[in-house]
This record gives sequence, structure tokens and C-alpha cells, in this order.
Amino acid sequence: MQKKRWITTIINSCLLNVILLTNAQAKVDQVKNTSGFFPFFVTNNLPISIGLGLPKTLSAHSLQVGEKRLDINYGVKSNANDAGNENSEILILDGETKSIDLGLSYGLTERWQVDAQLSYISHSGGNLDGLIQNWHDFFSLDDGDRPFFGRDEFLYSYTSNGEQSRLAEPSDGISDIRIGLAYAVKQNTVDNLMLRAGISLPTGDAEKLTGSEKTDVDLGIYANGRGDKRWKNLGWHANVGYLFIGDDTALGITTKSGSWFNSFGAYWGVNSKFTIKGQLDSHGVLFESNISELNKSATELTLGFAYQTKRLGLFELYFSEDITVNRAADFSIGLSSRLRF
Repeated sequence: MQKKRWITTIINSCLLNVILLTNAQAKVDQVKNTSGFFPFFVTNNLPISIGLGLPKTLSAHSLQVGEKRLDINYGVKSNANDAGNENSEILILDGETKSIDLGLSYGLTERWQVDAQLSYISHSGGNLDGLIQNWHDFFSLDDGDRPFFGRDEFLYSYTSNGEQSRLAEPSDGISDIRIGLAYAVKQNTVDNLMLRAGISLPTGDAEKLTGSEKTDVDLGIYANGRGDKRWKNLGWHANVGYLFIGDDTALGITTKSGSWFNSFGAYWGVNSKFTIKGQLDSHGVLFESNISELNKSATELTLGFAYQTKRLGLFELYFSEDITVNRAADFSIGLSSRLRF
């Protein structure tokens, strides 16, 4: 039943993409070239931090007045984490989190733009454990706690002083919605600088781990650029920000009042259509816990490529690995699409 519901959701998302593209074609001859020099539309998070307001990685590119940009991402994150400490805390994260992520930006003026982000999230046992095990073996990567779990099982739980909070049955629902405002400080063909502010509103469900039921605020500085003349096929982005977390708990774990986050990426435009991309997404400590995996910063590496089509916008395929073992999702894979109209 869960699989059928996800198939229906994916089909509906694809239909929405086609409808929006059709409307855009009525206004312009073809979708504007978005270039591959954009960050992957992803977030470095564990299932317990999905509802804490960490924004998807965004670009410093501004939009023209009345111009719109639509980001669509389908991602799967696999988790295998069994952590604890001598203070009677035990955290188990064994499962997969799938999400369909939508981002819409609109140019208000030459410098101001507004954006919104919303996801549909599903937690379940999944079916990627065997593939990930083979992946780690082939590249001699650290398996973390994965060998201690059965394949394709599902349990998210936290125990402290004998009291346990758990999610043992598959769940799904919409996330908290983020509304943002951005101001372009500098915009030209070589480099860009933008200030962003966002607020995450409690539209998700804390018990299902799709939201926090609290309000979170993020502030950030976003920059990107590309080489000039002989280096024009190389690009980069660098974002840094701070997240003010509401009075939240996630799976019974108390959150901190705030934490930093950042993203750094590099791009190589092989030609006018194909771009190879790499990206590091990090954040600071989010929880009040003595478990080592939760009281240290987390970093995730994402690698992939972008392909620019003439009329269907830009498509991206990527995978992610946790650089800091057990502090980010063990393995992620996704497919994204970006349109401007």
C-alpha cells in the first residue's frame, strides 16, 4: 500500500511539472537556460532533524521582475545508526526517508525575490540496504553501524533514562513550509551576493517526523561566481547562515536554540549542456544530547551532474555520502529538475 501511494505521488508530481511547463511555453518560445552552475537542491539532515527548519541549499542568482524558478527534487536517504552513551541515551535510526521537494521563487523587483519550499516526506524500511552495502564494499567506504542491522527494516527510536520515543510504523505527510525573502546585494555575469531570510511554519507533524509543530527562522549570506575568460567553465558557491530553532523536540530529543549551517560547491561546465558538480553541506550541533553523533557538527558530500535541455529545463542526478560517519544520512540518491519561466 505504501509503495502504491508513493507511485501515485510521483506521478502527480510529474503531471504538475508538465502542466507548469505547458503554461510556461504559452508565454515564451522555450525555457530559459538555467545553467548547471546552481547548488543541488538538498539538505543535510537526519530523520530527526527534518522538522528543524534547515533550508534547502539555494543559489545567489537573482530573478528578473516577474520571472519564476521552479525546483523539483525526488530524494531517498538511507539511515543506519545505532548510538548510545553511558548516560542511558540510546538512538536507533534504521530506515529510509523519501521526499518530493518543491521550491518556487519569484522576482519581485530587480533586487528582491520571494521563495517557498515544501516537501512530501515518507519514512519506511525501504529497499536500498543491499545496494548500499555493495557500494561501500566496492569503494572501501566505512559502513558505520550498517552491519548491525537487518536489511530493509524500519525503526526510529530514542531512549533516555528508561523512557522511549519511537516511530516503528511507516509514516508520511507534508513538511513544514518555508517562506523566504531575498535581497540581491551584487549581481553580474561573474559573481553574485545575496542576503536571505526565511521562516518555517508548522504545517508538518512532529509525531510522524515530517515537521516540528514549531516556528523556526533562518538567516544567511549566499554567494556564487564563475571564472572569467579562460576559466569561464568553472564555477563555485559558498553559503553560510544561522538557524534559530523554536522550542522543539524531535523523537523526544530536546533541540538547541540555534545552530550554524553552510554549503560550499564547485562546478565544471564540460560544455554548454553538461556540468559536473560537487557540494559539501554542513551544520552545527542541533540537539541537547551527550550522544557523540548528536553533539558534533555533521557534513555531507554530494556529487553528480546536470544536463541542460532545450525545452524541458535542467535535470540533475546526484548521490550523497556522510563525511562525518553516523552524523548525516549514510547514503542518499536523487533526481532534480529546474525550470525558469
